Amino acid sequence: MRFAFCLACFLLYWINVLPQSLVRYALVLFPIFIALAHATAQRPLRLAALAACFAALNGYLMVGFALQWRIAV
Repeated sequence: MRFAFCLACFLLYWINVLPQSLVRYALVLFPIFIALAHATAQRPLRLAALAACFAALNGYLMVGFALQWRIAV
């Protein structure tokens, strides 16, 4: 079921956009988020810690953007 959903998302995305940058996201980012979802599915404390880490990273990147720091992620 998840594979069908991901495949449908890719196909809908490829209708309007050249797939050059999509390969980078498909190979690297999607498996990471799927693995994080499986790791935190039944563990609310781990999910809260992960959300806090992402919130802190988002805050750091937002401050860096506002102060025009050169940050490569």
